[in-house]
Amino acid sequence: MSRTTIGMLTVLVALGCVVAWLPAQESSRRTAMKNRPSGTVEKSERPSLAPLNPPSEENLPPIVSPPGRAPSSRYTPVETQSNSAASEQVPAASASTGLVPRDPAMQIPAATANTAVGVESGAAVDLEDGGMHSVLKRPKPAAPAESPPAALPAPATLSQELARRPAASSAPPATSPDTSLRAMFEASSAGVRSGQNVSATAKSAALKVDIAGPQGVTVGKPAPYVVTVSNESDTAADEVQLRIALPNFVTVNGTQPTSGEAAVQGDALGNGRLVWNVPRIAGRSREQLKLQLVTRDGDSFDLGVEWVTKPQIARAAILVKQPQLALSLAGPADMTFGEEKTFTLTVSNPGTGDAERVTVSVSTASSPPQQFDAGTIPAGHKKDVPLAVVASQAGSIELAITASAEGGLEAKTAGKINVRKAEVSLAIEGPPLKYAGSEASYLVTVSNNGNAAADNVSLTLALPNGARYLGGIEGSSATASGVKWKISSLAPASERQYEVRLQLSQAGLNRVAVQSQAAASGIATAATETEVEAISELKLVVNDPSGPTATGENAVYELQVMNRGSQSAKQVKIVMQFSDGLEPQSFEGCEARIVPGQVLCQPLAQLGPGEQATLRVKAKAQQAGTHQYRIEVTTTDGDARLVSEGTTRFFTDAGRGGSAASTARKPSLVPGPSVPTTLR
Repeated sequence: MSRTTIGMLTVLVALGCVVAWLPAQESSRRTAMKNRPSGTVEKSERPSLAPLNPPSEENLPPIVSPPGRAPSSRYTPVETQSNSAASEQVPAASASTGLVPRDPAMQIPAATANTAVGVESGAAVDLEDGGMHSVLKRPKPAAPAESPPAALPAPATLSQELARRPAASSAPPATSPDTSLRAMFEASSAGVRSGQNVSATAKSAALKVDIAGPQGVTVGKPAPYVVTVSNESDTAADEVQLRIALPNFVTVNGTQPTSGEAAVQGDALGNGRLVWNVPRIAGRSREQLKLQLVTRDGDSFDLGVEWVTKPQIARAAILVKQPQLALSLAGPADMTFGEEKTFTLTVSNPGTGDAERVTVSVSTASSPPQQFDAGTIPAGHKKDVPLAVVASQAGSIELAITASAEGGLEAKTAGKINVRKAEVSLAIEGPPLKYAGSEASYLVTVSNNGNAAADNVSLTLALPNGARYLGGIEGSSATASGVKWKISSLAPASERQYEVRLQLSQAGLNRVAVQSQAAASGIATAATETEVEAISELKLVVNDPSGPTATGENAVYELQVMNRGSQSAKQVKIVMQFSDGLEPQSFEGCEARIVPGQVLCQPLAQLGPGEQATLRVKAKAQQAGTHQYRIEVTTTDGDARLVSEGTTRFFTDAGRGGSAASTARKPSLVPGPSVPTTLR
């Protein structure tokens, strides 16, 4: 083994002996102190001092402030036990002598004393954390060389931990703040339209707790202590609670708080604590609690105080802007069918923020919705939108209007319009059967069955082919196809009638129609039909000689056959017969043949309506007297048979014609159809 190694081992053994010897000496000293009679002091430990007096404002031990605060030069007064002798009172001692100096000028600086401890709330901690704050009367012994790791500190009261915490612990860390949080804040701040930042400031009360009293106490004898809580700020502290932890061998004889209530409470482990509740400590004021402690054991103990206050609140008023939408529709409640009117749609924003990207949709039950953009509506403003509404259906029209904007805003409203309509109806009545060419009367009725007046109603009467308007409508005008007239206004539940006279000439079914047209009622029609029968109506006219005719001279007979009907007479057959003694001599106007006593015409193929056939026949009398003639006109369809008879007087030159009359006889007539004959 080298000399260096031997030397190091020797030094280590020596150090171990010294370390073992020091605890033994300390233990023997404490044993000697316990066995020494009460009140005796070694001569070397008893300096010449002034007589002991009860603690007062002038001779209490100094108040010690926490590190970094200037020490107070005065003591907090403490009441002594009233039944203790002045010589038995143990004043608080300084850290250097353990006794009270006689002269105040000889007081030990507060930075080296541990009799009274004062800690300001907020000196090294945040007062708004709501946690417990402690103050210890005397510090713990120094930790051994091998202390636990910093991450797991040894159990201690909260005030010790706070006292060890550096004052700069509240400074922000060296690292930069979270960039994402900063970006979020900047983004939200950019959305604030006012451009103003929100600021909130709040202050909490700054509390300071001091404990004043003797450092050493005697077993079984009460020791007075004063706990002072001061509010060194202008902000009041509410609901302050101070808790003084006491070991199980220390009891409290009495408490005198200047405010609030103090009482001893026990915990689950059997230890007691004194709880002092102070309702309020105004700014720049203080409250005190006087108490007396009695210990039943000779072990030293810590007198710790922890406190809490009602948390303070910092409030910042945040202005919330909320846009809103509201709709209203103004316009007439009643309209007439076909009418167009303008309504006013008002889109308003009664909120406190701007409504952006406003879209309005208008729809009805019978039409698809129509949308348009209203843009941005600032807070407290409105926009009027004109809407053109056409009453295209009768009855009730319901308008459904919806407005929406960015952010899920929506507003709805509805409008109901009563549309009145004129309902024009037509009726026409006429004869069901008429002969062609005759006059027919028709009754036209125009009615308004609606709930609105029918204005400017135009009417047209359509006539069938061949018909002719004869009259009946005042103010009418004839056209190529019929008759037109107009009604300026027709009130609801009213009607007008017109009697129209027409002449129908075309055989068959004749249709007479009437039509009305108006903007408020549309188109209405009505019609009736008349069956028209067309016939051939023949008329026979005979012009015989005007006076007596001499025998041997020609007597001229003129026959006129006319068709006054609406239909052509077909196969018109004309036969003229004479009595004995009178014979036809010649004829003209038709193709005919003469037989004794008769003229037989070839049937006319057709004699149209309004046409006329004229036939002249010349005859001579062979004998004087009165002779008869007979003319018969027939058609093959048997629709007409006309017969005309007459006499003609003939005379001789001698004037003897009387005997001739007696010889006249009725001629034999050509047989004809047995159809009733109308003579005209």
